[in-house]
Amino acid sequence: MFIKRLLLFLFDILIFYTASSQVSDADNLMFDSLPARWDEAIPLGNGMLGALVWQKDDKLRFSLDRADLWDERPAMDISKFNFAWVGEQVRKKQYDTVQKVGDNPYEAYPYPTKLPAGAIEFDISSFGKIKTYFFKKNFRFYR
Repeated sequence: MFIKRLLLFLFDILIFYTASSQVSDADNLMFDSLPARWDEAIPLGNGMLGALVWQKDDKLRFSLDRADLWDERPAMDISKFNFAWVGEQVRKKQYDTVQKVGDNPYEAYPYPTKLPAGAIEFDISSFGKIKTYFFKKNFRFYR
C-alpha cells in the first residue's frame, strides 16, 4: 500500500512539473520589425544544420549553414611546437615568441575558417511593413 501511495505521489509531482514547465505567452519573442543584420538574426536549427532568419533590403533571407563546413587548409606546421617548447620560452622570459607563433597565422592566412553553406531569399516587398513579428510555442507568426 505504501509503494502505491509513493508512486502515486511521484506521478502527481511529475504531472505538476510537466504542466507548469510549458511555454506560456510570457515566453514569446516579439519584435516590431525583422532583424536587419545577420548578427541580429533569429537562429533556427538543431546544432548541426541551421539558418539565420533576417531581412536584407526587401527580402526575407535564410542564411543556411552546417557545423562541419570548414576550410581546413593548414596555415602552418605546428608539429614542432609542444608544451615543453612553450615552457622553455616562459623560462627565458620570451613568451612574446609564443604569442607571435600563435597569432601570425590568423593575420597571414584566411584559413582555417568557417564556410557559409548558402542562402535562400524571398521577396517580401509586396507584403508591406510587418507590424508584429513573434515566435510562439515553436511556430513563427506574422501579423
